Amino acid sequence: VEDAAREILRRRHHLRPGQADDFTLLTARQSQELQFQALELVHTLGLIASTVCFAVGGMGILSIMILMVRARRLEIGIRRAVGGRRSQILGQFLLESGLMAGTGGTLGVFSSLALTSAVSAFGNMPFVLDPLLLAGTLAASAAIGLLAGSYPAWQAARVDILDVLRL
Repeated sequence: VEDAAREILRRRHHLRPGQADDFTLLTARQSQELQFQALELVHTLGLIASTVCFAVGGMGILSIMILMVRARRLEIGIRRAVGGRRSQILGQFLLESGLMAGTGGTLGVFSSLALTSAVSAFGNMPFVLDPLLLAGTLAASAAIGLLAGSYPAWQAARVDILDVLRL
């Protein structure tokens, strides 16, 4: 079949014997291999993009939480002066960073679902929803938020009451 198709195309293109083909003939198998390679590339690029997004999100949460601790030093000092324990302050700031990351992760999951379903509909490809992947993504978001917020939370818990209240 491939040879017959090649011969028909050579005649239509007016190619003489021995002259190179000026067309590309792909078999169904070659087309399938190209499609598989393209999907593998999309998968790899998606992993790279999600890794970069997680890293940037973690750095953003770290920066925001450090600024929040600095801006709220007086509040932290007053809380400690009226009996607030370091563990409570640590927990509060870890909760805030975890909620921030969880919210970002949830928005990311919903936007990726919308984009994936649109691409699936446009590209006539099946839409496969993996609940474990979604749960893992949300768990990773929360874990990165807790990790990024741990240093600022530790700083907040170690605020010296006397230094803050002297101001």
